[in-house]
Amino acid sequence: METSWLGGRVPMPDLEQMIEAHCAHRETNGPNARLATIASGFQALMNGFPATARGDLKLNSQVARVVPSEHRVILHDGTSYAYEHLISTMPLPVLVDSLGGGAR
Repeated sequence: METSWLGGRVPMPDLEQMIEAHCAHRETNGPNARLATIASGFQALMNGFPATARGDLKLNSQVARVVPSEHRVILHDGTSYAYEHLISTMPLPVLVDSLGGGAR
């Protein structure tokens, strides 16, 4: 994910203050002051997610279309899956495109 969309919305922290706060294990000021550093990185969250999800997960698959009115996902290989809840990791423009006329 690139950061150009941040613009002036999020103040850029001072690198020295960030390093000092991290090493001292104390909070910094700003909108993300309560965001903790994860020792093993953001990937640790993603690695833990499948174990907590209920139902079947279909990973590393390319979605051709999402049909929200039918609660259905259609993959590029033609396979179709019904869903109760859908968690998408697609970039938002790609998700909107896959919704076709189903996007509101």
